Amino acid sequence: MLGIVSAIFFVVTLSHSFFEDAGTLRSIQNIKGDITMMNQTDSLPFNLSKDDLASVDILYAYYSAKTGAGKQEIIITGNGIVKLFLTRSMYDDAPKIKEGKLTSENIILLLDIMEGENFFGLEDFYPPADDPHSRRVLRLSLPDRTKTVVLEGSCVPEFERIAGAVKFAVGTALPDAINYRFFPNLF
Repeated sequence: MLGIVSAIFFVVTLSHSFFEDAGTLRSIQNIKGDITMMNQTDSLPFNLSKDDLASVDILYAYYSAKTGAGKQEIIITGNGIVKLFLTRSMYDDAPKIKEGKLTSENIILLLDIMEGENFFGLEDFYPPADDPHSRRVLRLSLPDRTKTVVLEGSCVPEFERIAGAVKFAVGTALPDAINYRFFPNLF
């Protein structure tokens, strides 16, 4: 239940408000206050401490199966640095790189979503039904463990929800980067 509430809080706190009714806004602020109080008393996701956050690293990437194709990567560090990396081919001398910043609260909420989706319980590899055309990768590095999940064409709901949360977080730090023209395959 906390994962669902955290996901709602994540969407509400990171997006622009589309609510004009003052009563609706007060209700959302009450939800935010309740979650903030919970986070102050509960441990952080994956039993992390505030000091551990600097060692956290999240990668979401797309790699084409075409020979010589470039790569599209999103890297989020626990200290809030968001880096987008795009090459059109593996021989690209001038990759496109964009950087932004997330708050530690947003990193914690993203980690909470990953924990709620049981990221460490996912399979390491989800094979394609036929010839793979691409490979998507989610990797979470914590101070005490690292998990990489590779998806080749399959649809795994937990993977998709985590990827969606990562994309949404990136969009709040770098709004122009979520445009499909920058990352044609990740967004």
